[in-house]
Amino acid sequence: MKNCVIFYFSLLTLLILTQCRPSSSSGRMEMWLTTGDETVKLQQVEKMYDEEQVAGMNNPEPVIIPINDSVRYQKMIGFGGAICDNSAFVFDNYLKAEDKMPLFNQLFGEEGIRLNYMRMIMGSTDNSFEWYTYNDMPEGMTDEQMEHFTMEKDEWDVIPYFQLAKQINPELMIMGSPCSPPAWMKDSKHLFRGSVEPRYYPALAEYFVKYVQTMETEYGLPVEAITIQNEPLYEQFVPDPRYPNALMTAEAQGEFIKTALGPAFEREGIDTKIITFDHNWDLYEYALSLLDDPDVKKYIAGSGFHCYGGLPSLMENIWRAHPDKEIYHTECSGGGWGPSDFPSIMESLVGHIFIGNIENFTSTVLQWYISTDENSGPITSGCPSCRPFVTIHSETGEITFNPEYYLTGHFSKFVDRGAWRIHSSNVESTDNIRNVAFLNPDGSKVMVVLNNSDTERVIEIQDQTEIIRSILPARSTATYKWNNN
Repeated sequence: MKNCVIFYFSLLTLLILTQCRPSSSSGRMEMWLTTGDETVKLQQVEKMYDEEQVAGMNNPEPVIIPINDSVRYQKMIGFGGAICDNSAFVFDNYLKAEDKMPLFNQLFGEEGIRLNYMRMIMGSTDNSFEWYTYNDMPEGMTDEQMEHFTMEKDEWDVIPYFQLAKQINPELMIMGSPCSPPAWMKDSKHLFRGSVEPRYYPALAEYFVKYVQTMETEYGLPVEAITIQNEPLYEQFVPDPRYPNALMTAEAQGEFIKTALGPAFEREGIDTKIITFDHNWDLYEYALSLLDDPDVKKYIAGSGFHCYGGLPSLMENIWRAHPDKEIYHTECSGGGWGPSDFPSIMESLVGHIFIGNIENFTSTVLQWYISTDENSGPITSGCPSCRPFVTIHSETGEITFNPEYYLTGHFSKFVDRGAWRIHSSNVESTDNIRNVAFLNPDGSKVMVVLNNSDTERVIEIQDQTEIIRSILPARSTATYKWNNN
């Protein structure tokens, strides 16, 4: 009898360990695939695993990826990009009227990639047609009480697209970021250079208060977070900037937060998050110094980072020192300076930007322009070759969905707000495979796997009592979603 029990238990264990959950037919397991040869782009795979195919593979040994949902790291907030006035111009002038709603459904709707977090530049940005803020005054005049504050220049182009996106996805969150405060607040009296004079810190705080209040009360767009200054050290590296910016040292930003902005938000009952820094990974000590100051830290929710210098692993320094504060990835763009073939873009975007950020404790991954024309334009003074989510041809209105669209969708379409990043084994060092795993609030689990090798591989996800097997083609990305219940 004892031998029978042992045999039965061994057989049952074998059946559990070798069970390959069916994909869409059971409703429990889904696999969505994008391949480097671009023949498959964010498409659901019906047959994940084929014994005959495995038998003919050069390397049939599975890449084993155990996960443990009891080990949890950061909670996810969202994925998205930015709607700037050049993107709005493209939508207004090149996009056919009948294509507008279908395109926005593809960007923000359930049937598309479900973007749920967008960044809004407060005033003009690098490729604007004119240079402005929300409180521009004649030379020699000031407006410290914000009596002339107006968002009129964004009201007719940028804001309607945020409203349309939120109409389609009510969960949409917005981050506001200025490239420059009003020139009259700066020692240069110019939008392109200079620093905010400390005497105008209270006025700048009121500027943010008016922005947050106006967005919600006049436009129905609550602002989830603000950053104080886009790329606050830019002028140190580019002494003759070509577009609006302001130099703000860590010491100055800390003083502004603790003496003006934090108290102003507190006084007005504003719960919009204050995100500090908003610049490159390699300058992380700026953010760290602010978090180390308790008088600043009490007002800020976290720090924001861009991808244009350093490595995402540097953010671990922030997390280890201040695990109670969030980390946002607020901007990154691919373009003419980087890889142009799809497999290399996939390696960079999925492996470096998404997985690299998330495994180093970010809660958001935001990119840059959501749309441009076929020449990465309109271009005025800024980025000459940034690649957006979608390209809209200036003469035909034809829409091209770029790698950013499909590869972002591997995350945004499946990872819900409030999902935990959970522990998963990273096998990159031996198999050139990257992965990251999540536990959604509804109990479903998601894993994104990048196969950056030149051969197809068997992927075996070990989830407690469940084994999930699939064949992942060379140079491809897959998202797996399943539910143990």
